[in-house]
Amino acid sequence: MYTHSMSLARFIGICSAICSLTLATHSDQPFMQKLLSLDDCLKIGIERNSTLQIMEINLASSLADIQIASSIYDSRLQLNGTWQDSELPPGSFPSDGGVERGQFGGRLYRGLPIGVQVGLEVDVQRNLFEGMGFPANPAWRTAVGITLKVPVWKNAFGATDRAFIESFRRRQLSRQFEFARSRELVGAQIVQQYWNAAAARKVAESQGLLVERLSLLLDDNRKKAEEGLLDESAVLAVDAALALAEVDRVTLLNDVAFQDEKLKDLINIPARDWDVVFIDYGFEPSLPGISHDLGFMDVYEQALRDRADLEAIKSEIARLDTLIRMRRLDNRADVELSGSIGRGDSDTRWNETLDFDKNLWSLGVAVDLSLDRSDTAGRLAQAYLEREALRVEMESLERTIALECRSSVREVDISRRLLQATRRALDAQERKLALETQRFDRGQSAIQVLIDYENDRDLAARDHQRAWTTYKQAEALLRLALGEGLRMGGSP
Repeated sequence: MYTHSMSLARFIGICSAICSLTLATHSDQPFMQKLLSLDDCLKIGIERNSTLQIMEINLASSLADIQIASSIYDSRLQLNGTWQDSELPPGSFPSDGGVERGQFGGRLYRGLPIGVQVGLEVDVQRNLFEGMGFPANPAWRTAVGITLKVPVWKNAFGATDRAFIESFRRRQLSRQFEFARSRELVGAQIVQQYWNAAAARKVAESQGLLVERLSLLLDDNRKKAEEGLLDESAVLAVDAALALAEVDRVTLLNDVAFQDEKLKDLINIPARDWDVVFIDYGFEPSLPGISHDLGFMDVYEQALRDRADLEAIKSEIARLDTLIRMRRLDNRADVELSGSIGRGDSDTRWNETLDFDKNLWSLGVAVDLSLDRSDTAGRLAQAYLEREALRVEMESLERTIALECRSSVREVDISRRLLQATRRALDAQERKLALETQRFDRGQSAIQVLIDYENDRDLAARDHQRAWTTYKQAEALLRLALGEGLRMGGSP
């Protein structure tokens, strides 16, 4: 039931939504925080995303639409007054005389969700008849009564009004689901770019370690060459490998800057703050990951329950069902019963009319029948067609969800296996390099073999970091397919 308190609460909710949206839209102040985590990136990116801001405006507009539709239940006060002065007699012609009449009426009424309109009416009249055989003294009339109006066919006991308001509520609910899904999509983009930037940084770090190792090896080889323990060609080989490694490091650092700026642009950090805002790309443990025991059917059934975009279509179908019900009611004749009961009085003196010692009552019926309902029939046909189109769209989305779930389950499984394999490969390359370094120190290996093993170890480290990134992105996409929102973290 729509009471004044509910209307006030809804109005306050609309104002709060608009105020919060205004603050979010104009929060273009310089950043004071210097280090942002993944959680911070998600929060800032979602708050500053222009598409989501527009959707929030539409949500606030939907609340306003509900407020407007509910106005049919608002209380209303009607006041009217007339004064008539005529020389024409109110009775038969020809005759002398005239009528002088004043009237004031007031009506306070309110509609209820059950379709009943309740009113309180006050009527005051002053009549003076001249030349009609009546006394020339004025006659006063007063009345106070309660009125009721009930629609019993078209708007049967308020059914059309309730369906009208329900259609706006369903539309607002659909927009809520659409907004939730859009937030998930925006969050998934941010998470993917975060891991891209994190992988670029890790690869650059591994390249930096390679440069350091080659620098140490070059210094060591130079000492051994000065002592006559190594040939000069070993020094030159390491020096050439170091030069190429340094070029690769510069290239990778440029990619790190590009990926970092791409993430900052994605979360709408102003370009003027890019040099003072830093993002923490550490692989910090956080919430538990997705259970690896989930099969396709488990994921698919959960997605059908939790996906916000699917719920948005279902809500739209329910809204159209409500509209169809309302259009069917519109095809009926408008039959309205009315009645009133009250007390009143009349006399030649005003104060003698205030005892209200006479009963007043009335009953009435009004029928409004349109002989042609082509407009309503057309709207009803449109609602049927739109509902059918949404059902086709829902079936298509369910098939898409099935493909996304199957693909994401497979990607998570493959990326997890790849992560384990690259970890084993990296461990093997590190052990191989350590053994070959010992052989080289004993003079049992060539410098080129050692350099090749360094490269093998570096490539294995890069593969492992990329596999970790691929796994985290696959996990985020699986969560997106599930419709359970975004969770962060996980350490290698």
